[in-house]
Amino acid sequence: MKKVFSLALIAVMVLCTAVTAFGQEQDNSVAFTEKIPLKELAYRRDLPANFAVVNPDGTCIYVYVNKKMRKDVDGLLIKKMISENNLEDGCALNIYHVGYAENKLVEKSAADSKYITTFSSGAEQTAEERFVTSVAKGSSGPLNEDWSYAVSGRLKPGASVYDFAAVVAKLGGKLTCTYPIGKVFDGPRETSVYNSREYRVWFLSKTVTVTQTNRLFPMMKTTFSYEKASRYVEYSIDRNVG
Repeated sequence: MKKVFSLALIAVMVLCTAVTAFGQEQDNSVAFTEKIPLKELAYRRDLPANFAVVNPDGTCIYVYVNKKMRKDVDGLLIKKMISENNLEDGCALNIYHVGYAENKLVEKSAADSKYITTFSSGAEQTAEERFVTSVAKGSSGPLNEDWSYAVSGRLKPGASVYDFAAVVAKLGGKLTCTYPIGKVFDGPRETSVYNSREYRVWFLSKTVTVTQTNRLFPMMKTTFSYEKASRYVEYSIDRNVG
């Protein structure tokens, strides 16, 4: 019998990295090593740690990536971040950490032997975009309260599913980013050309098309969509405000 699920919340947690003073290691006074035209950015897989994105009108956005995260950051991700944040000429985008959902072990259901489940993933998209805090030039600021936000995987409303356990085992995962009270965030250095640094977390998801087919009666099949929580990006934007 088909079961209809409107929403599924998965209970696996991924915590953000803890840094004593977030942003302290970011030195965007260093010179960028390469200029990459915006129209070519989406095709770049291997990016330098510091580079400039050149818009068609010649204006630039400066990007600084934590060297430990370079393998997790490609040009398509950067291009989306620039677009999502409407970054203007001269802004600096600082990427600190990329985290992923981890699947919780799920016991096989009785239906698992009856159905073949296949998956087809689409492109990443924005699930949630969250502001954390902003800090002025030459300053540091601790959080006055705990900050936490979570994004879960879910079925699209009205999905008709034969074997939900098989879907959860493959796609289940919950992204949770948490900063404790007292966590210190740094603003741009006193010598910086910027007067403000804004910290944010970007949660991403993928729409996965799932097909389940009865092993004994192949004509019995169902296809539905599942929104998989894929990863989050901890980052900041340096700019001049006021």
